[in-house]
Amino acid sequence: MKKLLPALLFCAFLFSFCNPPADKKTDQPQPVVEGVPVPVQITDLNCWTERGTFYVTGICNSQSDQWQKIRLRMTPFDSTGQALKINGGTEAEIPVFSAAIPPRGRSAFFQGWPMPVFSGKPDTCRIVEARGMVRDAGPVLLVQEQSGVKMALPGGAEQGWQVGGVLSNPLTFEAAHPHLEMLLYGTDRRLWLAVALNIQDPGLKNSLHVEGTGPMAPGSKRPFGMQVTYGNLPEQLNNLKIGRVDMLAFDNR
Repeated sequence: MKKLLPALLFCAFLFSFCNPPADKKTDQPQPVVEGVPVPVQITDLNCWTERGTFYVTGICNSQSDQWQKIRLRMTPFDSTGQALKINGGTEAEIPVFSAAIPPRGRSAFFQGWPMPVFSGKPDTCRIVEARGMVRDAGPVLLVQEQSGVKMALPGGAEQGWQVGGVLSNPLTFEAAHPHLEMLLYGTDRRLWLAVALNIQDPGLKNSLHVEGTGPMAPGSKRPFGMQVTYGNLPEQLNNLKIGRVDMLAFDNR
């Protein structure tokens, strides 16, 4: 059977991008934290070590009644529950994918750090704070009619998933830079990968198929489809296999 398209090149790129070279430990000054504390709920939080990198992923659910640009603060812990330092500080900053989350909206995050930047061996983590800056109102993009079907070879070996849906811009704002968020859960029901996809990126044209180009007019819809294949995913997804795929969307501004 003809080999499936290398449809997760974008995920492979992300996984490599979040796996920086293992530099020696450095005590760096902590960055100035912008914004003010905002209420959020963190769901599907997962953290693990793989390929010499400590990864953190999850979903940030804003509890604010305003549009917000939100950045999270994470503290790592070792297996005994002792807080660790990272780059000489007690916390690390994690941006969520969307820079403008609508009231009561949500957006995912995915970040990785090389092991040498920690003062010990990280085992777990905690989101200790969320800080936000108010943004102007804008388009609210939705993913409708989501579907996910397993792909298998004639012998039954699972090769990945075929994912599809309809990206919708139901309000009166034009979406100049529409993006998708793909969330991959294992059969253990844990979130193992979240990735933001620019649907206008020409580098994704062989893996992400979207009807239509350019900004999305108010009230417009765009069907899309993609293949997710095993091999360059986190080890737990390659081993346990994908159990569920969820999709979110936002206008990158």
